[in-house]
Amino acid sequence: MILAFVAAILMSPPSEPTFWIERGERAVLASADLRPLIDADLRRRLTSGLTTTLVLTLQLRDGKNALVGGTIRVARARYDLWHEQVSVVLDGPEGSQTETYASVNLFLSAFARVRSSAIAPLVPRDDRLYQLQASLEVNPLSDAQLARMRRWLAQSPDGTGLDPLNG
Repeated sequence: MILAFVAAILMSPPSEPTFWIERGERAVLASADLRPLIDADLRRRLTSGLTTTLVLTLQLRDGKNALVGGTIRVARARYDLWHEQVSVVLDGPEGSQTETYASVNLFLSAFARVRSSAIAPLVPRDDRLYQLQASLEVNPLSDAQLARMRRWLAQSPDGTGLDPLNG
């Protein structure tokens, strides 16, 4: 009974995102457990059967908030309603790969964990402080998509535009 309780504690996600930074031989390496960022809305979106794009970004910044380095991981995931599994195309620094997961939870757990990813060239050994920032975007819009939306919104059947104040 106690062993099952300990196993459940070890398998449960932390209550807040966790980050680790280490110096590798040639680069600064970052690891992160971002499972606390995953919520019920994201799980529901992934089970819709539509393709959902997730963009996970890690950035290393110095004390002046200048970007020192970073990494990005993109997943295009689609839940197969018939087979009840998730098919994913992962794009990252190592290239693209296709994977299949038995459930949405398994996919999200794997995607939200970053293990020893090179994010910056070696920084000097000094007393400066560095900050690791993470963001997870769901279905972000590209600049081209935003431009198309703006053009569409600027047009209207009567030529007055969709802004009632015509601003």
